[in-house]
Amino acid sequence: MAYGLYLYKEIKSKSGKTIRLEIFQKDYSGTSIEIESMSGTPLSLVIDNANSGVYLPIVKSFLNINIIDTEQIDYSVFFTPDATKFKVILKVNGTAEWSGYLTPDSFSQSLQYKSEINLVARDNLGMLSEFDFDLTNTFYSISTLINTALTRIGFQFTLETRTTKVDSANETIVNGLTQSKFWVGKNWQEVLETILTGIGCQLRYVGSNKYAIFDIGNLSSLGTTEVAQ
Repeated sequence: MAYGLYLYKEIKSKSGKTIRLEIFQKDYSGTSIEIESMSGTPLSLVIDNANSGVYLPIVKSFLNINIIDTEQIDYSVFFTPDATKFKVILKVNGTAEWSGYLTPDSFSQSLQYKSEINLVARDNLGMLSEFDFDLTNTFYSISTLINTALTRIGFQFTLETRTTKVDSANETIVNGLTQSKFWVGKNWQEVLETILTGIGCQLRYVGSNKYAIFDIGNLSSLGTTEVAQ
């Protein structure tokens, strides 16, 4: 699947970092357009429900994008049912920090001169529920199931395992085997949530375009919101 760079913008954070937003469009081959103006809080990267105090096996992340409408382009192009039409990459000092896809139903705009347009890009984990479990062998390792599920949704992040838990054979717990018969009739989100809950782990964004699997007992100061201004 080919993507072309459609929109981009570079800004400086208060700490002096160069923040670059890139929005790619599927099958786009035109000229890349620099966004003319963004709001006072142009970008905010958020870990969803991070401070709710409730255990979640999968913690999602999203990026808020706030653009000032100078009538540079027709922003109605973002009204699309295609959940992967617009790919977003956020870079910090030239290195990918986060990536995802614009959410089709996230577009909002105040109808006034030079109004603020809000777009939301998500990490795509919400699409897990759209894919049914589809493996046919009898046994799979937990890590294989997790990697397969993420491949189904075109997950763009690197995945790390940061768990010290071991099974009865002294193997890292994500190497343990599970039987496919337990997952027939379920979607991939149900599979991952059940597995992660069962082994006492959580999947969450950790920066530098990475997600990691953590022992719940070892979670500490994760879950802050980073804002580039």
